[in-house]
Amino acid sequence: MRLLAIFICFLACGAYSCSPSHDSVEPKVAEPVNSARGDIVCKLAPLRDRYRVGDQPEISARIINGTEKAVYLVRSLDGSERKARFPHVYYSVSGTEGGLSETQFGICGTLNPLLTEDFVRVEPGNDFDPYKHYEPGKLVHFRFVKAGSYTFKFHYYTENGDIKDWRGSVRETPAEVNELWRKFARVNLTCSLTVDVVE
Repeated sequence: MRLLAIFICFLACGAYSCSPSHDSVEPKVAEPVNSARGDIVCKLAPLRDRYRVGDQPEISARIINGTEKAVYLVRSLDGSERKARFPHVYYSVSGTEGGLSETQFGICGTLNPLLTEDFVRVEPGNDFDPYKHYEPGKLVHFRFVKAGSYTFKFHYYTENGDIKDWRGSVRETPAEVNELWRKFARVNLTCSLTVDVVE
């Protein structure tokens, strides 16, 4: 009888030793992290589910204020896309060789002046569309002519400290424009998006 009791005790102890320890720490599930937290970033999204040969790219470019303070940003201006003035706001594209045609439009030598309405106040957590005053999302210079994959890289560059490179084809900068210009965020942003094109 004594041997039976010892055997039962042995089995009970063995089972307990194999069970998880009550002092062990369960692995923590990583919390999702907001990539825009604490910084200003850009993000691209396609405006169409599918692209075919002959279509124009349609892409949403957004700049997100992930900081804790409101910031001023400048929309794309006349000449920004060809880097004739700041901010530089443009796309570069890579992919199937010869698969994207680009239309060259006539260039006017005069650049519109920088105005107070070109500055947009972006609150913390909000986003900003630098192309809001243009045809939304449509890259009118480009058209797909071959099937394949294409990567669009968006650039938004404001790290320039000379108002002459911003104000356009004018000699003077109005005081209210100059005041806003001193406040806006100096950033160098790049983000990309890859889309597939079918026949």
